[in-house]
Amino acid sequence: MFNVNAPYWFDEAPCVGEDELFFSAHPSKRRMAVAMCENVCEHTEECLKFALENEQTVGVWGGKTGPDLVRLSEVLQSVD
Repeated sequence: MFNVNAPYWFDEAPCVGEDELFFSAHPSKRRMAVAMCENVCEHTEECLKFALENEQTVGVWGGKTGPDLVRLSEVLQSVD
């Protein structure tokens, strides 16, 4: 999926094995993925940071959808 080393917390994240939710084109599944991030995962902040640092803009990462990640990345780039 991506060419970076997985972070230490990745194997214990509740999203592992849930690709159908976290990489779905269906809004209802993406909402379920975001809810899992917000309500179950203990690594949301690390995941969001990982996604932004590694330019992951497809799927749900750290409770943010692909379009959210693109917007956040653009904002962060404009600040630098």
